[in-house]
Amino acid sequence: MFRNRTFFVTLLATVFLMGIYFLIGALSGAQGKELPTDVEKWLKENKIGPFQEDKVDYGALYQAAKKEGKVVVYSSTSRGPKSFALGFHEKYPGIEVEWNTIGTGESIKRLMTEQKAGIYNLDLINASDPPGQYNILVPANMIFPWAPPELREVIPREWRDPLLVHRLTGTAVFYNTHALKEPPIDSWWDMTKPEWKGRLVASDPRTYVLALNQFITFVLNADEMAKDYKRVFGKSIKLTTPNAGYEWIKMFFANEPKMVKKQFELRFAGKPGQEKPPLALNMTISRVTDVGNPKYGGIKWAPIVNLKPRVGIVYPTLMNIAYKAPHPNATKLVIRWLMGDEKGGGGFAPWFVPGYAPARTDVTVAPPHPFVPELTWSFKDINFWYLDSKGVWKKKTKVLDFIYRHLK
Repeated sequence: MFRNRTFFVTLLATVFLMGIYFLIGALSGAQGKELPTDVEKWLKENKIGPFQEDKVDYGALYQAAKKEGKVVVYSSTSRGPKSFALGFHEKYPGIEVEWNTIGTGESIKRLMTEQKAGIYNLDLINASDPPGQYNILVPANMIFPWAPPELREVIPREWRDPLLVHRLTGTAVFYNTHALKEPPIDSWWDMTKPEWKGRLVASDPRTYVLALNQFITFVLNADEMAKDYKRVFGKSIKLTTPNAGYEWIKMFFANEPKMVKKQFELRFAGKPGQEKPPLALNMTISRVTDVGNPKYGGIKWAPIVNLKPRVGIVYPTLMNIAYKAPHPNATKLVIRWLMGDEKGGGGFAPWFVPGYAPARTDVTVAPPHPFVPELTWSFKDINFWYLDSKGVWKKKTKVLDFIYRHLK
């Protein structure tokens, strides 16, 4: 159990009060826009997006859903089938779900490709990359939100308009707790020192959008990076690049990190028997649940929660209906199921583990660790950057080009 059992609720409230940087950037360009006539007509007919109903008769919705057929989902997570196995088919007999775990990038790409070709097979997209979804899919009218009316008071408006948020998580750097009793570093700049050369492993920002977003966040928060450089090295940074964020990226790649395409490939960093294990970067903080999982061969690792200037980024995973979804009523039932209950249970249960936070703010209990109940891990002092969708989107091409020029 967590020492701070109210962390997730506090996190949600904090993000809300701070303006939710990763959402605000999209709101200015999406709210209040004039919809094409055919788009508006479809949304009105199906009560989606700006025309959502204020009350739902779920019995009538189920009867309509049974006539539609199978719900098709593109997703970044494989936990969907586990969710439906917890009672969805018993509650809604006859409603089938085809859950395609194809990753965030492929989910967005496939949705765009199909709709541009006039193909409308997709019902629901459940994926992250807020900058891509807010800045491509929303302006192109390719996806729209539907939030269960009875939950709207417990889901902040910023998390259901212009898109619905399903859950939040963060990124962190992990270290091997077999070999190390304490975190070996306390700054991102420590990773640029000679002793970590060849001892860093990270998701490749050229192929993994979350890693790219993390690196762009350094550039967007260059003043914080410069201040922490002075703390670590005792002198002001001398720039050979546009700012301290770019400088960190350059120095990081000069330390010859191993880059991997898939996040699961980073798990070797937590395996036993390593005298000098690497640090694992760009990890979702929920990977702390790998500890004690027999499938992973005795992994023991932990996030570095005192890393400066900040631990990582907090970002949402979104869950929204595709334009011209062929099964809109059944899709609404799927969304309602996946939002779970006020205890983090029901359809949300597979995600109710340390490192995830539900979008609904009425969940006030902390999730247990699935394998090590006695594991204590306090979020009390965690300091995240909140993903700035607008800023990340604007800097994406420039930072990616910089990475290609400096990654060996």
